[in-house]
Amino acid sequence: MNVQTSAFLYIKKMLDTLPGVKALLLDQDTFSYISIAMTKTELLENEVVLFENLNARVGKPEEPSLASINCIIFVRPTSENVEMISRELDNPHFQKYNIFFTNTSAEAHIRQLAAHDSHTSVDAVREVFFDFYPLNAKLFSLNIPDISTLRAGNSFTEIAGRVPEGLFAFLCSQRVKPHIRFDSSSNACQSVARSVSSLIDDSRDLFATAQEGATVLILDRRSDPIAPLLHLWYYSSALHDLFGIDKNVVDVNGTQYVLNERTDPESASYYTMYLGDLAPKLDERVKRIQAVLRDIQRQSEDINDMHGKMSAVSKGQTEKVYANSHLDLFNALHTKITQSNLMEVSGLEQIVATYDSPSDQCQQIIEIINNPSAKPLDALRLVLIFALHYEKSNSANLINKMLETLEAKSVWHNNEMKYVDGIIRVMGDNQRGHEDLFQNRTGFTKFARGIKSIVQVEKSAYEMYKCLLSRILQRMRDGKLSEQDYPYATKSQPTKTGRIIVFYVGGATYEEMRVASEISRPGFDVIVGGTTVHSAESFLKYEVAPYC
Repeated sequence: MNVQTSAFLYIKKMLDTLPGVKALLLDQDTFSYISIAMTKTELLENEVVLFENLNARVGKPEEPSLASINCIIFVRPTSENVEMISRELDNPHFQKYNIFFTNTSAEAHIRQLAAHDSHTSVDAVREVFFDFYPLNAKLFSLNIPDISTLRAGNSFTEIAGRVPEGLFAFLCSQRVKPHIRFDSSSNACQSVARSVSSLIDDSRDLFATAQEGATVLILDRRSDPIAPLLHLWYYSSALHDLFGIDKNVVDVNGTQYVLNERTDPESASYYTMYLGDLAPKLDERVKRIQAVLRDIQRQSEDINDMHGKMSAVSKGQTEKVYANSHLDLFNALHTKITQSNLMEVSGLEQIVATYDSPSDQCQQIIEIINNPSAKPLDALRLVLIFALHYEKSNSANLINKMLETLEAKSVWHNNEMKYVDGIIRVMGDNQRGHEDLFQNRTGFTKFARGIKSIVQVEKSAYEMYKCLLSRILQRMRDGKLSEQDYPYATKSQPTKTGRIIVFYVGGATYEEMRVASEISRPGFDVIVGGTTVHSAESFLKYEVAPYC
């Protein structure tokens, strides 16, 4: 299963329905879907000469140069979009239209479009089930960071419908027969599981030809609040945590870098790689490309081979741009890690999450808080990990001592001092259900001081805490995942499937994507998705702050 490749093929198939020069009209979401799935060069290769928002096109005066061009409209099946298409059909800018909806469309919408097609310009109306963000081979997102209304149990809100519909569209796109399981301790997971199962039951024909089954495991972000709080030194995790990855774009001081492992396949292995291992790999790639370009330049100027030489130079220059981009990003990460003392911070995070020694750890955290180079938010993350670990260990005085030190160190604006109470209230031991996040507790240890560079330390020092998903997937692989804790929502229950789709209500992380990539192999292939993909900052904003 490759999320990005299947998304690309979906778009290619859709564009092929209208041979020749064409326009492509989109909404805000599908504009992003297309931008991630296909490059501008590839769109031009598929003869897309106009790439525009539907809202921007509707209402514009007629343009004679467009009257002979056909048009593909690719939008979500919302009432607002159907209204916009209706207005476009009333005064068409293009010769013919193929309309594609990203999900199941209501009959009323189809009747409305037919009523407005007085120029008989619509050739086809179809459903393509592409209603998600294909971030990379193993990760997809619905880009819905705020699910507070879903958590409140309000089934009549847009989000309550959008989440199961988005997951349903992804399952349709994978052409598998899904078997839904969910975390029984989470009302939100149960609600989504039942809604998706209902959509599957209502659309049996869509899955009738599926040759392969897939287990869909719906989990709650709240079941593992530690994973998004940790600083993790794997490439994509570090980029998202320190700079933010927005629809596969990283912004570093105003310079934007696009991440696309489909067009830059050599980088596919980078995203799950430990930064200390990545550095020499990037250096080797840059040197190799430079040597290839020098060799091409030294070749004779044979007129018969000019085309081949120009093609080789062009390919080499493209490779050079990719390599330099990743080198720039690595250097930006290294600078930020060093300036903010993050090696010591993250080392202590791992120890607090896996070792039992509250008094000593409290003192070490206070030393971090008082370090001028440490950022207050990084110190707060340490305190939150400590609070979750020692929730039932009579450590309230230690937590208050750390919070008082932290409050004196910095000016806070958004009730951050209440985050400890909030995270315990909604993600504490009693709320997390049947899983013990801290089952591998051991005795006291101290973190190493003076470490400044990621290349100085073996990755084992920064991966002591194993995220909950890694344990769950191991049990699934061994056929030992409890049906009482993770029951089936669908009627049919397979004995075993080799394809696993994990979906996080409340947001996945790049660490969970990495775990999925690491455990996947022939016969056990795992993809991760979520309502969003969280960094620590977005996790605190959407999953903690609203409940403080």
